[in-house]
Amino acid sequence: MLPGAKDAGLFFKPTMMLSIGRSTKHPEEAALLVNFLMNETAGVKEMGLERGVPLSNMAYQQLVQDGTIKENNIVVAGLKSFMALPHAIPTPPHFDNPQFVALYHETIQKIDQGNLSVKDAASSFAKSADRILKRATK
Repeated sequence: MLPGAKDAGLFFKPTMMLSIGRSTKHPEEAALLVNFLMNETAGVKEMGLERGVPLSNMAYQQLVQDGTIKENNIVVAGLKSFMALPHAIPTPPHFDNPQFVALYHETIQKIDQGNLSVKDAASSFAKSADRILKRATK
């Protein structure tokens, strides 16, 4: 973090999402299944790390205790480091806008290929992103 920063500007992005369709004939059973997979001992064990390191404290502790998660693993160390930073700023609703994603990839490619300096990329990205955001919020 930069000196004086109040937030790391980091956020979690789910590796897997589960949902229950509006038209399901068995909403209660579907909710029970989702709860089982995310929060109950047997479900957590079966899911393991298939969806990444779980954010549920109960699931995390269970996987540490059974040896699935090793505290010295670099991913776990990174997650703990991330969690220690302040991160109260919500994820912008347009973060996954396909135009933003394309702009990000194009900009990184230009930097990597030596066609654009980081300073120029920052300026160019900000201007292009502003145009995309204005169109997205009309």
